[in-house]
Amino acid sequence: MPEMERLLEGVTEEVLEAMFFSSVLGPCADPVEGPCLSAHVSFSGSRSGALAVSVPNVTAATLAASFLGTEDGSAPEDQIRAALGELANILCGAVLGRNDPAGRFSISTPEVSVVDDFALRSMQFQRSFELMEGNLAIGLTIV
Repeated sequence: MPEMERLLEGVTEEVLEAMFFSSVLGPCADPVEGPCLSAHVSFSGSRSGALAVSVPNVTAATLAASFLGTEDGSAPEDQIRAALGELANILCGAVLGRNDPAGRFSISTPEVSVVDDFALRSMQFQRSFELMEGNLAIGLTIV
């Protein structure tokens, strides 16, 4: 496995465990497909590129509820989108910080959208994971 994909894997596991109270069960052979939410951030500075995260709608809702600590395990749509955007933002910052500790970066505001297919196909590095809550895919392009 290339170094950047290992970095994506390690950072995803750490962030999900620490901030979303979730666990990566292992790699997922099939990418996230069908209707899902995708959060995208771009970055510039020492390096430029983009990071995106895609999850099925049900998985997004469960992760958001865990992140927000809601008592009933649910969250409104706007909060689900905000939590997924924050996941992309946190993952991007962690990946960049580990890949280039002395680098300086500016990360865009997350854009969250509904997609009908695997939105990360065109990204340079991709990883898909099986979580307790469902599947999650992360993609990164860095130049």
